[in-house]
Amino acid sequence: MKQRNCLLDIFKLLLSFFVVFIHTGLLSYVSYGIFIKDIVFRIAVPFFFVCSGYYFSKNENKSKKYFKKLIIPYVILSPIYTLVSKFLFNYNFSFIKSEFVRFIFGCPQNIMWYSGTLFLTLVILKKIKLKKVLISSILISLIFYVIGLSFTTYNWILILHYPKLSSFFSKIFLSNRNILFVGFLFTSIGYYMGKYLKNTKNTQKQIVALIISFIFLVLEVCIVKSHIDLVIEHDFYFSHIVLIPTLFLIISNISIDFKYDTRIFRDLSSFVYYFHFLIIYLFIYLNDYKNIKSEFFQGVHYLKFSFAVLLFTLAIGILLLGVRKRRLKCKQ
Repeated sequence: MKQRNCLLDIFKLLLSFFVVFIHTGLLSYVSYGIFIKDIVFRIAVPFFFVCSGYYFSKNENKSKKYFKKLIIPYVILSPIYTLVSKFLFNYNFSFIKSEFVRFIFGCPQNIMWYSGTLFLTLVILKKIKLKKVLISSILISLIFYVIGLSFTTYNWILILHYPKLSSFFSKIFLSNRNILFVGFLFTSIGYYMGKYLKNTKNTQKQIVALIISFIFLVLEVCIVKSHIDLVIEHDFYFSHIVLIPTLFLIISNISIDFKYDTRIFRDLSSFVYYFHFLIIYLFIYLNDYKNIKSEFFQGVHYLKFSFAVLLFTLAIGILLLGVRKRRLKCKQ
């Protein structure tokens, strides 16, 4: 499998668009919205984890570079998101205190949980030298993934049949978006595939696995939708365990040549993910504090709002990447 995959770079940019659409509420108020959001849009984050784990295994000699790319935006942007949230939504000091603790453990209540979780996971994977230990770690993380789903996506089962257990989980865990319940599993699966999976081009079996896991995902979403009033978070599903790694392998094995360097798509995908919520906050500020009540700013679930946030973020990202490229040329 090639180190540089042009199609994968483009696909990661598309996935970053999906993250924007989730956070801007695209299609949230239509009956079929949950199906598009949970079946299509929500593959983005677990796919990022699998992809990062895979390529980290291929470039462990550059681990310091990986860690630097993750920790710098995490340390800078996570506190910014926390402070902006405090200002916009009038959170009290206890919110800042709890966010600081969660920041230390790599799981703040903002989009930077991905970077914190990925950083901690890669540090742990770097220390794992034996294949047996890695497999055992994946199996243990699979158990925690199931536990995480039990108080999020499938919390309705606990509410209906084990309400005390549901209450217990809700008091201890705010979310399953952390290294324990989500991040380690998908990243370590990608890491294992990159390090130990020799035959990655069995396309026929991969397509069968993709189709079957996709069907199960549709069924899962239908079940969750029927109990949606009892579900607060439904970001991850059982089907993702097979669907996401299989999708990654299929895309990685498709070779497409481009005349231009597609790394700009990879860089843009990171920028869109990291900064799109600042644009969302800007729109909220303009709407709530500047009393701009035009049709454009009415609510955060309009189609044009979603694409406005996306286009603003892309425009700023392209501009900044262009500036960085010029600086690099000047240094040369």
